[in-house]
Amino acid sequence: LVPYLAGRLFPHGQEPQLGGTWLSLAAVQSGALLYWLGLLLADSQALLHAGAFLLWALSALPVVIRLIRVVRSGVDAFAGEGEPLLEMNAEL
Repeated sequence: LVPYLAGRLFPHGQEPQLGGTWLSLAAVQSGALLYWLGLLLADSQALLHAGAFLLWALSALPVVIRLIRVVRSGVDAFAGEGEPLLEMNAEL
């Protein structure tokens, strides 16, 4: 939802899209499963909860990357024909 809202805020000639991939959706669901297993299996709770939080952090990466691209292209569009306002050395 966040990349969609950013796309609406920074219009740059493209239709706003929701962020995420099927892989990020699977990671969120797997993280939820690990978290619930950690609640049920007290002996390995710390390990299962750590795995859940790791999967949740990894699932946010495609959303963050798309958000960076949308904001970057929106700011560059506002800058006009001159130099871009945000200069990033590494391409995402």
